[in-house]
Amino acid sequence: MLAVVVGADKDLSSLVSVGIAALVPEAGGENNADSGNVFKLYETFSGDSWTGTGKRQGILINNKYNEKNPTDKNNPMFRTATVNFTKGGATVRFSSFKSISKQL
Repeated sequence: MLAVVVGADKDLSSLVSVGIAALVPEAGGENNADSGNVFKLYETFSGDSWTGTGKRQGILINNKYNEKNPTDKNNPMFRTATVNFTKGGATVRFSSFKSISKQL
């Protein structure tokens, strides 16, 4: 799974709008078996550790989503949540992320 951070003002109301926003995030990272549900976030263009503070939107990108129905509420391509970061860190419950169930 991948996580990306975009501005609080981005439209994340549909599959298309989230996909567009995720193309140029402020930061991003992925988790692996060693990190569990922890994502180390890096600045998009420099690769440096991201240290942003303030309200942003987080997008979880599921690489095992339902390919026949990417807006499937149980296994969607994207989930989003508003996140308050402090120096690049935040704790957000998975249940806070809502699935994106609209195409357009």
